[in-house]
Amino acid sequence: MKRWTYIDYLILFIFSFVVTVTIFTFIYPPTVRLDSSIYFFATKLAFFHLPLYPLLYAGAPFTYPPSIFLFFLPLLVLPSAFATSLWNFLSVIAVISSILLILKLTRFSLKNPLVLLLLSITLLLEPVRETLLFGQNNSIVLFFIILSYFLSKKESSSSGLWSGVALGIAASLKVFPLFLLFYFLIKKDWVTVFTTIVVFIFFLLAGTFGQFNYLFYYLKFAGVVITPNIASNSDQSLYSLIMLYLPFLKNFQPYVSITIYFTFLSICYINWRESKLDFVFFTEILAGTVLLITPLAWVHHLVFLIPLSLVLFLKSLKSRKIKNIACSLGFFVVIFINGQDVILLLQKAGLPIFSLLYFHALLGLGFLILWQFVAKYRIFHTIPIDKGKKGVLN
Repeated sequence: MKRWTYIDYLILFIFSFVVTVTIFTFIYPPTVRLDSSIYFFATKLAFFHLPLYPLLYAGAPFTYPPSIFLFFLPLLVLPSAFATSLWNFLSVIAVISSILLILKLTRFSLKNPLVLLLLSITLLLEPVRETLLFGQNNSIVLFFIILSYFLSKKESSSSGLWSGVALGIAASLKVFPLFLLFYFLIKKDWVTVFTTIVVFIFFLLAGTFGQFNYLFYYLKFAGVVITPNIASNSDQSLYSLIMLYLPFLKNFQPYVSITIYFTFLSICYINWRESKLDFVFFTEILAGTVLLITPLAWVHHLVFLIPLSLVLFLKSLKSRKIKNIACSLGFFVVIFINGQDVILLLQKAGLPIFSLLYFHALLGLGFLILWQFVAKYRIFHTIPIDKGKKGVLN
């Protein structure tokens, strides 16, 4: 067994420090947070069969499916502040577990002290911190998404069943994971597809507590969003970009978004056919769905781009090519940079400000699409095309 060096102990100290700060910032002392308060308040209304949709709580519309109530019902027995702290504790565990699953899928040794450094960096990312700050459910949804893929790769007769259960739970908390069925349809994993749909419908019906009219109102009001009227790095979605800077496309927004989304999926699919890097393909679908299809992609939603960023970085390390490592790090920085801070720096420096900088994550994904498309003509290789050691990310 390798003896630890001073660097290893330094990494352990950094990890311990980051976890301690996270706990005392977002978990203890117990604090009521906005989004988790909405979850708890809406669950109480649903449990007592009170009107729910449209619900405005602290000025925010409730656009979640009724299935989410089942997950918060057990927490109602606790005081709101303690329930929120417990929820955030589960979110931190979910983030750490997601990263460990990703590392295991990429065959990165979990005994390597660098694992602790990766976990520390992840906990410090702005999307993760905002998820905890507001008591959002993104980290837990991400865990079930990664778990679904992980279980689907198990050599077991029941792997498809449990993979579908995990993805069905993720979709019950946020509906958009249903788009990941595209991957399982391509893989002809019918068990996972069928199980996901069954589990999602079960939680959707059970979450109404017998008030099936909630389903009607949910379908009617699920699209209620606050249409952006100023440029903000809080919304990274293609929907927001079109509404703000392409007003002549407003009436065609759904068609434009769907066209761009399926073009993106097609490029990723063609690339996957050559590279056979399943997990890269899966995480690309996840990232593309969040930014190109969902009507809101706020900073805390960028948690769902962590798997793609991490897997590209690990793949670039395996390839040992400087251009790949530089590209993956550049993609990581562009995705998780704070757009407002950059714009403030440009203002102070007296440099021209480009409004599109607000949409840094969307531009980062666009750059990745272009990178892959150009690679098809062998002008230069993209990270997923460079295979490195055989089987690293298969």
